[in-house]
Amino acid sequence: MPNTDFQDGFVADRDVIYGIGQHIKEYYQHATTQVMPNDCFQKINIYNTIFDDIVSIAPSSVRSVPSRGRGRGRGARGGGSGSARPSKTYAYKANSGTVAFNSNFDPNVNIQKVDDVQRINGRSSRQEVAEYETAFRSDAKYGYRTLPTQATRLQSSLKKSRDDIDLSGNPKDSVLSMAAKDFIIRRSCKFGLTYFMTQGKFGQGDTVVHYALDDINIDVLLHKTSIVNNTTGVGKVPICTSELRFLFRNWKTLGASNRVKFYMGHQEVAPPWTLETIRRMPPVTTSTTPDEAAFDYLNEWVQYAEKLARKKTGVDPSLMYDFESSCGMASTFGGYAQETIKLFHQM
Repeated sequence: MPNTDFQDGFVADRDVIYGIGQHIKEYYQHATTQVMPNDCFQKINIYNTIFDDIVSIAPSSVRSVPSRGRGRGRGARGGGSGSARPSKTYAYKANSGTVAFNSNFDPNVNIQKVDDVQRINGRSSRQEVAEYETAFRSDAKYGYRTLPTQATRLQSSLKKSRDDIDLSGNPKDSVLSMAAKDFIIRRSCKFGLTYFMTQGKFGQGDTVVHYALDDINIDVLLHKTSIVNNTTGVGKVPICTSELRFLFRNWKTLGASNRVKFYMGHQEVAPPWTLETIRRMPPVTTSTTPDEAAFDYLNEWVQYAEKLARKKTGVDPSLMYDFESSCGMASTFGGYAQETIKLFHQM
Protein backbone atom coordinates (compact mmCIF):
# COMPACT_ATOMS: atom_id res chain seq x y z
CA MET A 1 0.00 0.00 0.00
CA PRO A 2 1.43 3.45 -0.94
CA ASN A 3 2.29 5.76 1.95
CA THR A 4 -0.63 8.20 1.79
CA ASP A 5 -0.57 10.88 4.46
CA PHE A 6 -3.80 11.42 6.39
CA GLN A 7 -3.52 15.12 5.65
CA ASP A 8 -3.84 14.45 1.91
CA GLY A 9 -7.10 12.49 2.19
CA PHE A 10 -8.98 14.21 5.01
CA VAL A 11 -11.68 16.76 4.16
CA ALA A 12 -12.85 18.42 7.37
CA ASP A 13 -16.35 19.37 6.16
CA ARG A 14 -17.00 15.89 4.79
CA ASP A 15 -15.18 13.26 6.86
CA VAL A 16 -15.09 11.81 10.38
CA ILE A 17 -12.24 10.47 12.49
CA TYR A 18 -12.38 7.37 14.68
CA GLY A 19 -9.80 6.02 17.12
CA ILE A 20 -8.55 6.76 20.63
CA GLY A 21 -9.78 10.19 21.76
CA GLN A 22 -6.39 11.86 22.04
CA HIS A 23 -5.45 10.71 18.54
CA ILE A 24 -8.74 11.92 17.05
CA LYS A 25 -7.84 15.42 18.22
CA GLU A 26 -4.21 15.08 17.16
CA TYR A 27 -5.09 13.82 13.66
CA TYR A 28 -7.56 16.64 13.14
CA GLN A 29 -4.95 19.21 14.13
CA HIS A 30 -2.34 17.53 11.93
CA ALA A 31 -4.58 17.88 8.87
CA THR A 32 -6.08 21.32 9.53
CA THR A 33 -3.51 23.00 11.83
CA GLN A 34 -6.53 23.96 13.97
CA VAL A 35 -7.87 22.78 17.31
CA MET A 36 -10.83 20.45 16.80
CA PRO A 37 -14.16 22.24 17.35
CA ASN A 38 -16.83 20.84 19.62
CA ASP A 39 -19.01 19.50 16.84
CA CYS A 40 -19.52 16.24 14.93
CA PHE A 41 -15.82 15.73 14.28
CA GLN A 42 -15.09 15.16 17.95
CA LYS A 43 -16.77 11.79 18.07
CA ILE A 44 -16.24 10.74 21.68
CA ASN A 45 -16.89 14.15 23.19
CA ILE A 46 -19.99 14.79 21.12
CA TYR A 47 -21.51 11.44 22.04
CA ASN A 48 -20.86 12.14 25.71
CA THR A 49 -22.58 15.49 25.34
CA ILE A 50 -25.66 14.11 23.60
CA PHE A 51 -26.17 11.28 26.05
CA ASP A 52 -25.16 13.15 29.19
CA ASP A 53 -28.58 12.85 30.87
CA ILE A 54 -30.02 9.90 29.02
CA VAL A 55 -29.87 7.25 31.70
CA SER A 56 -32.09 7.64 34.73
CA ILE A 57 -31.65 4.73 37.14
CA ALA A 58 -34.30 4.96 39.84
CA PRO A 59 -34.01 2.89 43.05
CA SER A 60 -36.49 0.38 41.60
CA SER A 61 -34.89 0.20 38.17
CA VAL A 62 -32.64 -2.81 38.54
CA ARG A 63 -33.05 -4.40 41.93
CA SER A 64 -33.34 -7.99 43.11
CA VAL A 65 -36.73 -8.67 44.66
CA PRO A 66 -38.27 -11.82 46.13
CA SER A 67 -40.21 -13.93 43.69
CA ARG A 68 -43.66 -15.22 44.60
CA GLY A 69 -43.21 -18.13 47.00
CA ARG A 70 -45.53 -21.07 47.57
CA GLY A 71 -48.15 -21.04 50.33
CA ARG A 72 -47.36 -17.71 51.97
CA GLY A 73 -47.52 -15.23 49.13
CA ARG A 74 -45.06 -12.81 47.59
CA GLY A 75 -41.80 -12.36 49.45
CA ALA A 76 -42.51 -15.17 51.90
CA ARG A 77 -39.61 -16.36 53.99
CA GLY A 78 -39.09 -18.97 56.61
CA GLY A 79 -40.42 -22.44 57.18
CA GLY A 80 -43.88 -23.82 57.36
CA SER A 81 -45.88 -26.22 55.32
CA GLY A 82 -45.92 -25.39 51.64
CA SER A 83 -43.45 -22.50 51.96
CA ALA A 84 -40.26 -22.10 50.01
CA ARG A 85 -37.34 -19.72 50.13
CA PRO A 86 -37.92 -17.39 47.20
CA SER A 87 -35.37 -17.14 44.42
CA LYS A 88 -34.19 -13.76 43.21
CA THR A 89 -35.65 -12.23 40.09
CA TYR A 90 -35.16 -8.77 38.68
CA ALA A 91 -37.60 -5.90 38.72
CA TYR A 92 -37.15 -3.25 36.09
CA LYS A 93 -38.72 0.17 36.05
CA ALA A 94 -40.17 0.10 32.55
CA ASN A 95 -40.20 -1.30 29.02
CA SER A 96 -40.54 -4.98 29.90
CA GLY A 97 -37.08 -5.36 31.36
CA THR A 98 -34.91 -2.61 29.97
CA VAL A 99 -32.84 -0.15 31.91
CA ALA A 100 -35.08 2.82 32.55
CA PHE A 101 -34.47 5.93 30.49
CA ASN A 102 -35.01 9.46 31.64
CA SER A 103 -38.52 10.26 30.43
CA ASN A 104 -37.62 13.95 30.44
CA PHE A 105 -34.52 13.43 28.31
CA ASP A 106 -34.46 16.02 25.56
CA PRO A 107 -31.42 15.66 23.29
CA ASN A 108 -32.04 19.15 21.93
CA VAL A 109 -31.11 20.61 25.30
CA ASN A 110 -27.69 18.97 25.18
CA ILE A 111 -27.30 19.60 21.47
CA GLN A 112 -27.37 23.32 22.28
CA LYS A 113 -23.99 22.73 23.97
CA VAL A 114 -22.52 21.84 20.58
CA ASP A 115 -20.60 24.61 18.86
CA ASP A 116 -22.68 25.76 15.91
CA VAL A 117 -19.70 26.22 13.63
CA GLN A 118 -20.36 24.34 10.40
CA ARG A 119 -22.88 25.23 7.69
CA ILE A 120 -22.71 22.82 4.79
CA ASN A 121 -25.54 22.25 2.29
CA GLY A 122 -27.60 24.74 4.29
CA ARG A 123 -27.34 22.71 7.53
CA SER A 124 -25.58 23.61 10.76
CA SER A 125 -23.55 21.28 12.95
CA ARG A 126 -26.28 21.33 15.61
CA GLN A 127 -28.80 20.22 13.01
CA GLU A 128 -26.41 17.48 11.88
CA VAL A 129 -26.06 16.20 15.45
CA ALA A 130 -29.84 16.35 15.97
CA GLU A 131 -30.43 14.28 12.81
CA TYR A 132 -27.82 11.77 13.94
CA GLU A 133 -29.42 11.44 17.38
CA THR A 134 -32.88 10.94 15.85
CA ALA A 135 -31.60 8.21 13.52
CA PHE A 136 -29.75 6.48 16.35
CA ARG A 137 -32.71 6.62 18.73
CA SER A 138 -35.01 4.96 16.20
CA ASP A 139 -32.56 2.34 14.91
CA ALA A 140 -34.04 -1.12 15.42
CA LYS A 141 -30.72 -2.80 16.23
CA TYR A 142 -28.56 -0.20 17.95
CA GLY A 143 -31.09 2.38 19.16
CA TYR A 144 -30.79 3.26 22.82
CA ARG A 145 -34.29 1.98 23.58
CA THR A 146 -33.36 -1.57 22.61
CA LEU A 147 -31.15 -2.69 25.49
CA PRO A 148 -31.35 -6.43 26.27
CA THR A 149 -34.39 -7.38 28.32
CA GLN A 150 -33.10 -10.47 30.14
CA ALA A 151 -31.02 -9.88 33.25
CA THR A 152 -28.28 -12.27 32.10
CA ARG A 153 -27.92 -10.57 28.70
CA LEU A 154 -28.03 -7.14 30.27
CA GLN A 155 -25.34 -8.18 32.74
CA SER A 156 -23.12 -9.43 29.91
CA SER A 157 -23.65 -6.25 27.89
CA LEU A 158 -22.94 -3.88 30.77
CA LYS A 159 -19.80 -5.79 31.79
CA LYS A 160 -18.10 -4.56 28.62
CA SER A 161 -18.56 -1.06 30.00
CA ARG A 162 -17.77 -1.80 33.64
CA ASP A 163 -16.30 -5.19 34.49
CA ASP A 164 -17.14 -5.03 38.19
CA ILE A 165 -20.89 -4.69 37.72
CA ASP A 166 -23.06 -7.38 39.27
CA LEU A 167 -26.81 -6.96 38.94
CA SER A 168 -27.46 -9.60 41.59
CA GLY A 169 -25.53 -7.54 44.11
CA ASN A 170 -27.80 -4.49 43.93
CA PRO A 171 -25.20 -2.06 42.52
CA LYS A 172 -25.46 1.64 43.27
CA ASP A 173 -27.47 3.75 40.88
CA SER A 174 -24.33 5.74 39.99
CA VAL A 175 -22.56 2.52 38.97
CA LEU A 176 -25.47 1.39 36.81
CA SER A 177 -25.83 4.79 35.21
CA MET A 178 -22.12 4.97 34.34
CA ALA A 179 -22.14 1.48 32.81
CA ALA A 180 -25.36 2.03 30.86
CA LYS A 181 -24.17 5.39 29.49
CA ASP A 182 -20.88 3.87 28.31
CA PHE A 183 -22.78 0.99 26.71
CA ILE A 184 -25.05 3.43 24.87
CA ILE A 185 -22.05 5.41 23.61
CA ARG A 186 -20.48 2.09 22.51
CA ARG A 187 -23.60 1.31 20.49
CA SER A 188 -23.66 4.82 19.08
CA CYS A 189 -20.08 4.51 17.86
CA LYS A 190 -20.90 1.30 15.96
CA PHE A 191 -24.12 2.78 14.61
CA GLY A 192 -22.14 5.81 13.42
CA LEU A 193 -19.91 3.70 11.19
CA THR A 194 -22.93 2.59 9.17
CA TYR A 195 -24.68 5.96 9.40
CA PHE A 196 -21.77 7.92 7.95
CA MET A 197 -21.38 5.37 5.16
CA THR A 198 -25.04 5.65 4.15
CA GLN A 199 -26.27 9.12 5.16
CA GLY A 200 -22.98 10.96 4.98
CA LYS A 201 -21.97 13.98 6.99
CA PHE A 202 -24.12 17.06 6.33
CA GLY A 203 -25.96 14.95 3.77
CA GLN A 204 -22.84 14.39 1.69
CA GLY A 205 -22.84 10.86 0.34
CA ASP A 206 -19.08 10.52 0.03
CA THR A 207 -18.07 10.81 3.71
CA VAL A 208 -14.86 8.94 4.53
CA VAL A 209 -14.24 7.34 7.93
CA HIS A 210 -10.59 7.73 8.90
CA TYR A 211 -9.59 5.27 11.63
CA ALA A 212 -6.43 6.02 13.61
CA LEU A 213 -4.95 2.72 14.83
CA ASP A 214 -2.23 4.44 16.88
CA ASP A 215 -1.74 2.83 20.33
CA ILE A 216 -4.42 0.19 19.73
CA ASN A 217 -3.16 -3.11 21.12
CA ILE A 218 -3.81 -6.12 18.88
CA ASP A 219 -3.87 -8.49 21.86
CA VAL A 220 -6.49 -6.39 23.64
CA LEU A 221 -8.49 -6.12 20.41
CA LEU A 222 -8.60 -9.84 19.68
CA HIS A 223 -9.21 -11.00 23.25
CA LYS A 224 -11.65 -8.20 24.21
CA THR A 225 -9.47 -7.54 27.24
CA SER A 226 -10.65 -5.04 29.85
CA ILE A 227 -8.36 -2.09 30.48
CA VAL A 228 -8.26 -0.85 34.06
CA ASN A 229 -8.55 2.86 34.78
CA ASN A 230 -5.69 3.69 37.14
CA THR A 231 -7.77 6.33 38.92
CA THR A 232 -10.99 4.38 39.51
CA GLY A 233 -9.54 0.87 39.50
CA VAL A 234 -12.45 -0.19 37.26
CA GLY A 235 -11.91 -2.00 33.96
CA LYS A 236 -13.84 -1.93 30.70
CA VAL A 237 -13.44 -3.19 27.16
CA PRO A 238 -12.17 -0.28 25.03
CA ILE A 239 -14.79 1.16 22.70
CA CYS A 240 -12.21 0.91 19.90
CA THR A 241 -12.32 -2.87 20.37
CA SER A 242 -16.07 -2.90 19.72
CA GLU A 243 -15.71 -0.60 16.72
CA LEU A 244 -12.95 -2.56 15.01
CA ARG A 245 -14.62 -5.92 15.56
CA PHE A 246 -17.80 -4.38 14.12
CA LEU A 247 -15.84 -3.29 11.06
CA PHE A 248 -14.39 -6.78 10.67
CA ARG A 249 -17.87 -8.35 10.83
CA ASN A 250 -19.29 -5.91 8.29
CA TRP A 251 -16.28 -5.45 6.02
CA LYS A 252 -18.03 -7.07 3.05
CA THR A 253 -20.30 -4.02 2.89
CA LEU A 254 -18.28 -1.25 4.52
CA GLY A 255 -14.99 -2.28 2.92
CA ALA A 256 -16.52 -2.37 -0.54
CA SER A 257 -17.26 1.34 -0.31
CA ASN A 258 -13.52 2.09 -0.14
CA ARG A 259 -14.44 4.88 2.27
CA VAL A 260 -12.99 3.43 5.46
CA LYS A 261 -9.28 4.18 5.78
CA PHE A 262 -6.84 3.05 8.48
CA TYR A 263 -3.77 4.97 9.64
CA MET A 264 -0.75 4.68 11.87
CA GLY A 265 1.53 7.65 12.39
CA HIS A 266 -0.62 9.63 9.90
CA GLN A 267 0.22 7.13 7.14
CA GLU A 268 -2.47 4.97 5.56
CA VAL A 269 -2.13 1.26 6.34
CA ALA A 270 -4.03 -1.93 5.56
CA PRO A 271 -6.83 -3.08 7.91
CA PRO A 272 -5.79 -4.47 11.32
CA TRP A 273 -6.62 -8.03 10.21
CA THR A 274 -3.72 -8.06 7.73
CA LEU A 275 -0.27 -9.35 8.56
CA GLU A 276 1.53 -6.17 7.51
CA THR A 277 -0.48 -4.03 9.94
CA ILE A 278 -0.55 -6.56 12.79
CA ARG A 279 3.27 -6.53 12.75
CA ARG A 280 3.16 -2.81 13.62
CA MET A 281 0.55 -3.04 16.39
CA PRO A 282 1.74 -3.48 19.99
CA PRO A 283 0.85 -6.66 21.87
CA VAL A 284 0.61 -6.79 25.66
CA THR A 285 3.19 -9.54 26.05
CA THR A 286 4.63 -12.21 23.84
CA SER A 287 7.14 -14.99 24.38
CA THR A 288 7.60 -15.55 20.65
CA THR A 289 9.36 -13.61 17.91
CA PRO A 290 7.44 -10.67 16.38
CA ASP A 291 6.76 -12.61 13.18
CA GLU A 292 5.51 -15.67 15.03
CA ALA A 293 3.30 -13.50 17.21
CA ALA A 294 1.88 -11.71 14.14
CA PHE A 295 0.97 -15.03 12.50
CA ASP A 296 -0.66 -16.17 15.75
CA TYR A 297 -2.78 -13.03 15.88
CA LEU A 298 -3.70 -13.39 12.20
CA ASN A 299 -4.91 -16.92 12.90
CA GLU A 300 -7.01 -15.59 15.77
CA TRP A 301 -8.79 -13.38 13.23
CA VAL A 302 -9.36 -16.55 11.20
CA GLN A 303 -10.87 -18.26 14.25
CA TYR A 304 -13.17 -15.30 14.78
CA ALA A 305 -14.21 -15.42 11.10
CA GLU A 306 -14.90 -19.15 11.44
CA LYS A 307 -17.12 -18.51 14.46
CA LEU A 308 -19.04 -15.80 12.62
CA ALA A 309 -19.40 -17.92 9.47
CA ARG A 310 -21.28 -20.61 11.41
CA LYS A 311 -24.01 -18.06 12.12
CA LYS A 312 -24.44 -16.98 8.51
CA THR A 313 -27.35 -18.22 6.43
CA GLY A 314 -27.93 -18.23 2.69
CA VAL A 315 -24.24 -18.47 1.83
CA ASP A 316 -23.33 -20.03 -1.51
CA PRO A 317 -22.39 -23.66 -0.69
CA SER A 318 -19.29 -23.62 -2.89
CA LEU A 319 -18.02 -20.45 -1.18
CA MET A 320 -18.66 -21.99 2.22
CA TYR A 321 -16.76 -25.12 1.16
CA ASP A 322 -13.80 -23.03 -0.01
CA PHE A 323 -13.86 -21.07 3.23
CA GLU A 324 -13.98 -24.15 5.46
CA SER A 325 -11.18 -25.81 3.46
CA SER A 326 -9.06 -22.68 3.78
CA CYS A 327 -9.72 -22.55 7.55
CA GLY A 328 -8.34 -26.06 7.85
CA MET A 329 -5.08 -25.06 6.17
CA ALA A 330 -4.69 -21.61 7.75
CA SER A 331 -3.17 -22.85 10.99
CA THR A 332 -0.63 -25.01 9.11
CA PHE A 333 0.24 -22.79 6.18
CA GLY A 334 0.53 -19.11 7.11
CA GLY A 335 -0.33 -17.83 3.64
CA TYR A 336 -3.79 -19.36 3.83
CA ALA A 337 -4.80 -17.26 6.84
CA GLN A 338 -5.03 -14.03 4.86
CA GLU A 339 -6.83 -15.77 2.01
CA THR A 340 -9.30 -17.27 4.50
CA ILE A 341 -10.19 -13.82 5.85
CA LYS A 342 -10.71 -12.56 2.28
CA LEU A 343 -13.07 -15.46 1.61
CA PHE A 344 -15.02 -14.65 4.77
CA HIS A 345 -15.49 -11.06 3.63
CA GLN A 346 -17.01 -12.34 0.39
CA MET A 347 -19.65 -14.35 2.22
